[in-house]
Amino acid sequence: MAERHAAKCVLKVALGDDVLRIFLDIDNSTWSGYPIGGIGADRLVEIRGKDGAVTQSALLAFSGSFPGQWAWTPVSPVTVALGFHAVELSVPVNATKTYVETGDFWGSVDSTATTSALALMVSSFKMATASASLSVPWAQVGPQPAATVIDPGSGSATTVYNQQRKVVRAGDTPGTACDATNSDGCWYTVLHNQLAEQTTHTPQSPKVQNGQATLAAGLASVDVSITSVVLTKAFLTFGASFNDANPGFSEVSGQIIDATTLRFQRATASGSPAITIEWYVAEFTRGVSVQRGSATMSAATVDVPISSVSLTNSFPLVTYRKSGTQYGSDGFVQAKITSSTNLRFTLQWAGSPSDGVVEWQIVAYTDASVQTGDVTFVSGDSSKTVTIPTVDETKAWLLFTYTADNGTAFNIGPKMVRGSIMNPTTLVFDRNFTTATLILTWYVVVFTDTTSVQSWRVYFATGQTQKDISIECIDPTKTIVTAGGMYYRGGRTWYGSDDNPGVATVTLDLTTSTNLRLVRGASPNDADIGWFVVEFGTGCPVAGTFPADILSADGTFIQYREANIGQTAAP
Repeated sequence: MAERHAAKCVLKVALGDDVLRIFLDIDNSTWSGYPIGGIGADRLVEIRGKDGAVTQSALLAFSGSFPGQWAWTPVSPVTVALGFHAVELSVPVNATKTYVETGDFWGSVDSTATTSALALMVSSFKMATASASLSVPWAQVGPQPAATVIDPGSGSATTVYNQQRKVVRAGDTPGTACDATNSDGCWYTVLHNQLAEQTTHTPQSPKVQNGQATLAAGLASVDVSITSVVLTKAFLTFGASFNDANPGFSEVSGQIIDATTLRFQRATASGSPAITIEWYVAEFTRGVSVQRGSATMSAATVDVPISSVSLTNSFPLVTYRKSGTQYGSDGFVQAKITSSTNLRFTLQWAGSPSDGVVEWQIVAYTDASVQTGDVTFVSGDSSKTVTIPTVDETKAWLLFTYTADNGTAFNIGPKMVRGSIMNPTTLVFDRNFTTATLILTWYVVVFTDTTSVQSWRVYFATGQTQKDISIECIDPTKTIVTAGGMYYRGGRTWYGSDDNPGVATVTLDLTTSTNLRLVRGASPNDADIGWFVVEFGTGCPVAGTFPADILSADGTFIQYREANIGQTAAP
């Protein structure tokens, strides 16, 4: 459906152009686009004219890296009609909200909103005056004599662009009739190459919520309230700290159950200890789509139908809860996207009862390349090395899940795996004990947008429960943290006396923009954890206090550095 707008205007003679700007919100979100007039403008229609004639027209898409940046990418020319002191135009978008401004060569500005004396500061003409040139990749021409198409196929698409060029023969006798058989008296506007607008978009304006929750002793679940999110554009990760050897008590699942609520659950409440949870919810305005659901492991293999995804940019996130008193072959679930429409969960044994529940999310990330594979540990294997196509380690995030058998006396050591991106072509998965069989599926998410990743390993000595790690400065409002094992919160350990995964399971907390804190709930032996700090942003926040709505990019305010060069933010 096309949006049509008619605006009254008086085109006066001046030394330069008059400018009409129509800002369009096409996703009904103030989080995305250029903030102006109470809307988040994703598209801009700009019409320029002088002496009663249109000189330039363009439909532009917002392309700023932060909301207050005046940055627009040309999409196409705009069809415009003038008459009776009005201008009529049509653009092929569905807009939920609009905001209109006009400006002239002398600096006068008017808008559809009633504003105070601050109008000049927030006006788009403060950012780009009417006298500033409009740069577009197509020629701008005025009325021309009408023409006859010589090659009817000349408008066919021949490149990635939408070709609108026509090969024509112009009329040679202006002023005569203009009808079906005579074009000499007709006037027309030349059609030009129109840039094809993207059907997918880079993830933009990410927002990360983070907090800590306690699943209290004796309770089966805890609900956490969050700021409202769009469910199809948000996903959850979390870590856990506990001291317990019973999966019914300490194997915790988590899910976003509605737009404002997270729920963390375990299978058995009575007698259970308190568990500390550190959670992250990442939400994106575009470029990311998320599916989610729950699956009961009624058998050792369960297939779940999903909406079609691309295997080249999609990955699963899963957590699991199961009744029982020993971490054995029914306590470790492997997740694998086996086709574009199927997600498979696997246990080495479904258990008795078969009551395990997987909480799952499928994330399709437009600007990412996903590699995946499988690794098998047999008894005696302490380490597995995987060679992968070269990746940029500063933009790569490793995720993995695995099945495990009972091992020796249900000890947890053989079932706790650390995962690391050792170098641009090598993944390493390792454990300290070798008396269990594991089947592991890994995913490496390589981001091609501005997302950056810091990763390494941290060692806990016996008796240590907390480690603080210095990291390069990040923006905590755009950053999540995961570990490389045990549902993205674990690592390896030399503990072999019991089946307590709390020895090598941690919470991961960004206590400042330069400090990562890992905490475990049990310390009878050592632990070694691989960690990943994933920042969906453009760098560390600059020191100072800024307004919530930044509309200027002229040096009055600067919200982000252009690059993170190691400075730390103000306390």
